[in-house]
Amino acid sequence: MSAAEILTAAVLAAKYFQKHYEHAIGILVQLGYIKPVSLSRFRRRLHALRDWLVGILGLLGEIFTQGTVFIIDSMPLPVCKRARARRCRQVRGRFVAIVPPKMRSSSAGAYT
Repeated sequence: MSAAEILTAAVLAAKYFQKHYEHAIGILVQLGYIKPVSLSRFRRRLHALRDWLVGILGLLGEIFTQGTVFIIDSMPLPVCKRARARRCRQVRGRFVAIVPPKMRSSSAGAYT
């Protein structure tokens, strides 16, 4: 399970299941939102992520008290490359496809 899934399950358990983590995990697994995990592993991961939860709650407290908070993401994202599908028989006229960086290969270069 990812850290986001652990924190989400913990918040849902506190809000709707009176902190019964086992019940919350069981419901989330039945609905297909998370993968099955043992209760002891869940608790260990939750205790390891305690600082994240405190930080998130502090940030939410700031947002609600000040009204306006700006969050700047410093993680750069890869830019997509524009490609034309000239030999496409299904689409007539001008068509521009966006090719994600992971899909760029020798075959994607044929459309540029």
